[in-house]
Amino acid sequence: MSFTEKCPDCPDGSGAFHYKFASDGTLEFVDQEGQAIVEYDSYDIAYRLLADANYDAMELLAKGSVRFLANMEHFVKLGEFLPLMREAFYVAIAEAEKKFNIEMPKYL
Repeated sequence: MSFTEKCPDCPDGSGAFHYKFASDGTLEFVDQEGQAIVEYDSYDIAYRLLADANYDAMELLAKGSVRFLANMEHFVKLGEFLPLMREAFYVAIAEAEKKFNIEMPKYL
């Protein structure tokens, strides 16, 4: 499955990031739009939904701050892997903070 997450203020200025899972299960960032697409009002929402297990996605959906544009069912399936993705995210953040001597937002 491949995914696109859109937000107007993505850090690289592209307005979206695209990824897919390889046959061995690894996550790979790609250049083409994914089969499943979600749009957020801001990058902070996307970042926090991954980082904070207690952030209320249902409230964001009800308010229209998160919108599924294509194949929502793929994101539902992806939800099963969210704890593993969150754990990998924490490791990546810790490594980036060390490498670049910065502090990034935490929602633990």
